[in-house]
Amino acid sequence: MSSSQEFVPPADPFALNNNNDQHTSIIIEETDSKAGLGSDRAMRNPVLQYFVDRNGCPCASPVASFFHLFFKITSLLVYLFANWFSGNFVFIFVVLVILLSLDFWTVKNITGRLMVGLRWWNEVQQDGSSQWKFESKEDRSAIDNMDFYIFWAALYVYPLAWCFMGIVVIWTFRLEWLMVIAMAVILSMTNVVGYTRCVNDAKGKVASYLFTQYVSSAMPTSFLSNAVSAITSRFSSR
Repeated sequence: MSSSQEFVPPADPFALNNNNDQHTSIIIEETDSKAGLGSDRAMRNPVLQYFVDRNGCPCASPVASFFHLFFKITSLLVYLFANWFSGNFVFIFVVLVILLSLDFWTVKNITGRLMVGLRWWNEVQQDGSSQWKFESKEDRSAIDNMDFYIFWAALYVYPLAWCFMGIVVIWTFRLEWLMVIAMAVILSMTNVVGYTRCVNDAKGKVASYLFTQYVSSAMPTSFLSNAVSAITSRFSSR
């Protein structure tokens, strides 16, 4: 006995493929929606957005910030723990002098300019007197807050740490280390004085510029020209 069944083709021979494509598109849409949700969360959270904008780094100048702290921390660690590994005082002294010199040069010429937009140097005149020179970035709003805090905190804490080491050395009568500590305090305090004076110079320039803009906008040009000409003629007549 044989039974025959009529084969009924499907209405759409590509219905199975279409279903798979629809399923795949649904998965893709869900993945995109989840990714969009994550980005929306980052946009709504200022802390997450802060790290996203800096590729996971909390500061705008990571290399400059690293070297601004590296030589300071390394010199302190060498001073505190070098005796555990070597009892050679001359070797430790030379290593500390190199680290202190590298820190002074790096802070003076590189990290101050990159992190806070400041630079200072000292020029010796022909008569033997020294003159301080200062440079500052005109647009102070472009300075990153984290770079600002890292720079100034490390700049002021570093000489204080060495002063504390000096007190401990005097208290314990380890006077052979006073030369290293004196050099560290002198170099670090030189940068402190230089950048403090540089900041004051920058503030003075900004205040002078704002005062000039205010006076020029508040007073008519004819009045200013007449006042300048009157003062000039009075001094020339003397």
